[in-house]
Amino acid sequence: MTGLLQQIGEQWGTDKATYHRYCDFYQDHLPGRDFTGVMLEIGIMDGASLGMWREYWPQATILGVDNVHRNLPARLRGVMTLLGDATDPEFVEQLAQYGPFDVILDDASHQTGDQQATFGLLWPHLQPGGRYIYFEGTYANTFSG
Repeated sequence: MTGLLQQIGEQWGTDKATYHRYCDFYQDHLPGRDFTGVMLEIGIMDGASLGMWREYWPQATILGVDNVHRNLPARLRGVMTLLGDATDPEFVEQLAQYGPFDVILDDASHQTGDQQATFGLLWPHLQPGGRYIYFEGTYANTFSG
């Protein structure tokens, strides 16, 4: 049975639902619909996943970061985006003012060195009990704070 997050992801056209089909994994490992915390997504591509998160978590703070300026869908409302490099300590210090984060999703370069640098910089800004998810090739990995 397809979960609600998968259905919302398909409506938004995010690759997390259409190509990778990670949404049921997310729904099983991330907070439920009543989540009111702060979610940070690194690597926002076309912004479709930000729309998915906003719709799934209407009361949460949704923050997206990318190191490339993105043209986001006009229908995307209620999210904040920042332009910057999550492997840059100075940028992450600025980013940290929006935390601590309850959920961090690193879907940026998928390069091990970048992921390690980002993890090292952002882990201290993850709430105790929070979730940190990164992608290794075609697999999603999750850590609890």
